[in-house]
Amino acid sequence: MMVALAIRCEETIMDDPQFGDRTRQWFWGMITNLDLGDMTDDNYDEDWVNFVIDRFLDRNYEPDGTGGLFTVRDCNRDLRNLEIWQQLCWYLDTIV
Repeated sequence: MMVALAIRCEETIMDDPQFGDRTRQWFWGMITNLDLGDMTDDNYDEDWVNFVIDRFLDRNYEPDGTGGLFTVRDCNRDLRNLEIWQQLCWYLDTIV
């Protein structure tokens, strides 16, 4: 789902030939916000990964999206109550 979301983000919203294809950037931004950016073969913690996945699926991350896919600074709404696509759009509005 995250790969498809990153592709759709790049192709339908953020496409800009000046910057090239940023699909990887969108994907790794989600991985980093989930707090999985440090997971490598040498530094893999299955319990932590399971915790993070459960936290995301149960929407137990912070209201501003910290711990989910997207963090929206100064967010006045609880992102846990919004669809992932809307969270993405709000996030993109804060970085452009």
